[in-house]
Amino acid sequence: MHFYEIIHTSIITDKRLELPKGFTVKHGKELSDHAIVKVPNGIWHIGLKKAEGATSFENGWPEFMEFYFICVGHILLFRYDGNSEFQLHIFGKDATEIDYPSHIDNTNHDAEMTSTYSDDDEVEVVSIHSGSTQSNYEPSMTSESSLNQKAEPAGHKFSQESRKQRTVVPTRLFHSKAFQATLKAANEFRSENPFYKVTMQASYIKANVRVPNDFAHSYLRNITQTKITLGISDGRTWEVEYVLRTPTERRLSRGWSRFVADNHLKEGNVCVFELVDKEKIQMNVHIFRQQKRFPRKLTPEIKNYAAGFQATLEAAKGFTSENPFFKVVMHTAYINGGMVTVPAVFATSHLTNITQMVITLRVSDGRTWEVVYISPTPTSGRISQGWGEFVADNNLKEGDVCVFELVDRRKNFEMNVYIFRLKYSID
Repeated sequence: MHFYEIIHTSIITDKRLELPKGFTVKHGKELSDHAIVKVPNGIWHIGLKKAEGATSFENGWPEFMEFYFICVGHILLFRYDGNSEFQLHIFGKDATEIDYPSHIDNTNHDAEMTSTYSDDDEVEVVSIHSGSTQSNYEPSMTSESSLNQKAEPAGHKFSQESRKQRTVVPTRLFHSKAFQATLKAANEFRSENPFYKVTMQASYIKANVRVPNDFAHSYLRNITQTKITLGISDGRTWEVEYVLRTPTERRLSRGWSRFVADNHLKEGNVCVFELVDKEKIQMNVHIFRQQKRFPRKLTPEIKNYAAGFQATLEAAKGFTSENPFFKVVMHTAYINGGMVTVPAVFATSHLTNITQMVITLRVSDGRTWEVVYISPTPTSGRISQGWGEFVADNNLKEGDVCVFELVDRRKNFEMNVYIFRLKYSID
């Protein structure tokens, strides 16, 4: 069985994806509490939640969307293979299939790594630079023999022990076009300050990251433990602990996991650590991510649907008013679920201190409906009772965009609803 979902705002904000009602009715009983989602570059395990006849991807779903840069207008094409297993292809706003960044299933991670990998001897230095002096070392990314190359920046001599460091990253990552593009972009970084580059891999994401001995020997000599300030381009900073565990092992430890989480670092990202203040020990971190896309065409029907959806969105975006308003993209849950979410920003700005009230909805031909607005918490609100009738009477479909304009909030709350209809559909 195949089905598709067009990503809209509520999927992003709610951090969940509700599966189509028809699919749930047919297959809901056989689904377990987690799904195996197979994309062309790997396998994801995503939690399934069942409630009130609906089934949703939830636990792990936000990380999945973030990893593939999924945003409003993307199309997800599913094939259900039984036993809670799904095949998934992701298509961008231009109706072409994305080029999938490297992903390694965390349930079988060791099998995906090179045989040379171990947490004890990994350093993974792409290159080290002393100010504007460029190293002659540029590791090859095409064969495993390159993993044992030695890094020795120009102008410095290092101990024989430090020269034994190896560049170790997943082999599959080396052959990824997206990774090659990311690495190329990182290699173009230049600065008068000393810096080094590191490719993120599993142990760096989950625990801590080692500082190359060569770099530490040159610029952090005689320091056994201190705080290092890491900053990024938007001005945010993090304090991390620099620890000398052994004479040949130096790491960024406490505070590093927060830096990883706050900056959404993934395997295959390349970080450039630039030492901008040697006295205060401050580093700017430049993050290079995999984002390049290569087109693989959709069927004409889905391509037309995507084009139609984009046209509908653009038409809705053209709406302007001096009154406050918000836009909602209709999807399965809003069509069949008997309720529609009111954005938190709108609710907190214009519907403050209201836990329940009646709102009158009016369309362009003058017809009106009374619906109930409820707000369980100060930052959440939804239109519930009466919404199903409004949907049916106005023949709302998935992909339509509704603009809710608040025209009266003195005694009786009233909203004008402008409906921008999707002109294409898939049979």
